[in-house]
Amino acid sequence: MKKILTLDGLRGYAALFVLFAHIPKVTNTSLGEFIHKIPSTFHLAYVGVDIFFVMSGFLITRILLKEKISNNFSFIRFYTKRALRLFPIYYLLAIIIGVLYSWEGIWAVLMYVSNYYFAYNLSPNPLRHTWSLAVEEQFYLIWPVILYFFNIKKSRIIIGFLFPLIAIFAAFYAFYQLEYKLFENLLYRGTIYRVFSLSLGSFLAFNEVKNLKRSKKIISFIVLIVLLLLFLFKAGMIPMLILKMILAALLSLIILIIVLKLENKNNFINFLFSGKLIRFIGMISYGLYLYHFPVIFFIEKYDKKGYLSIMEFGLLLLICFALPVISYYSIEKPILNYKQKLNESTSNK
Repeated sequence: MKKILTLDGLRGYAALFVLFAHIPKVTNTSLGEFIHKIPSTFHLAYVGVDIFFVMSGFLITRILLKEKISNNFSFIRFYTKRALRLFPIYYLLAIIIGVLYSWEGIWAVLMYVSNYYFAYNLSPNPLRHTWSLAVEEQFYLIWPVILYFFNIKKSRIIIGFLFPLIAIFAAFYAFYQLEYKLFENLLYRGTIYRVFSLSLGSFLAFNEVKNLKRSKKIISFIVLIVLLLLFLFKAGMIPMLILKMILAALLSLIILIIVLKLENKNNFINFLFSGKLIRFIGMISYGLYLYHFPVIFFIEKYDKKGYLSIMEFGLLLLICFALPVISYYSIEKPILNYKQKLNESTSNK
């Protein structure tokens, strides 16, 4: 199972989408206002996070399927590798925020339930963005269990069909039962709803080669679904937020399929996703995602004028990229090297 290099580029773009969606307005001018509205107009943060979810579903399912087929499935190894990759800088940041700012909600962050905590607690917090990492961690608790206790055919049905249906049904149920603002917060952060995106990526991992060979048919089918959804929305049968949830996931799936399909081919798309710079950003994307929001939070908290000067914008970008680079080479990479040795030792057994 080879490493797909262009996925580093896709991670890079997804991280940049989220970063620029969170950056405050730059200069108090009409041009600054226009640029500031671009991320919200195109829902870049939503799409960026959804790309991470679809990609995560694909990659994690791919790993678990390989281990299941080779009769090398190990819960201990899976969770050890995930912990080595995610925990060190995550818990380090949480402790730093607790010491420097507030311990409010830290327990939810530490226990990876911040998605539901922040859905009910709307007060400003520099760790609000950890909701997506909580969704990921909850996903890690569910997927290995399914693939371990069910055969591949049944796992494919549960993950690829049953979970998306549950997510859509739960979304409609919440729409009719909950107050609108709570519904909006839960739909955005709740694992039961965002599992829709994770499932789409996972479904692609089942029969991966076959699915990529028929990628044109899959994309055409997705386009037909989108047209049907838009018709139902116009007819008043689908709420806007549920439509947004489904469309963002389908768009992210199409992007993933295109990137996978065109890997190692001499074309413009492959060029966009295989450049050294964008792949480097993808390599540090976890730290970039984790650190950027607290940096922006504190800048907005102490700079009350409501916009950044060009110099402040440059300083913000420098800090947002310097922190993950330092973190990657001083903390993450040494741990990743140990993780690689763990992979080699287990594969030789």
